[in-house]
Amino acid sequence: MKCPTCNRPADDTAVQCNRCGSDLKMIGDLQFRLSLLISHGYAALKSKELAQSRHFFKASLKIQHECQDAIKGLALVSLLENDFLQALSYYREYNTKNSHHNP
Repeated sequence: MKCPTCNRPADDTAVQCNRCGSDLKMIGDLQFRLSLLISHGYAALKSKELAQSRHFFKASLKIQHECQDAIKGLALVSLLENDFLQALSYYREYNTKNSHHNP
């Protein structure tokens, strides 16, 4: 996680930035919630509960709009539902966002 004020990397469990003193508790809570949603999404996908899986992945995107794991999960859900056009759309979105992060 990074401090939103000074952009310094911080430990995921930090409640305060060591450099500027900003409160990081809410950011840590959001990251924890995001990881739970992603875990639940993949668990539901493994159990073939596709609607539930989609729900968790879409909820993840409300927390982090460019969440790579959620986009990949939604592509997998779409493939399992035989919605190949939607799966391709998620795949392209993933690759577009991924190419911006890895030049």
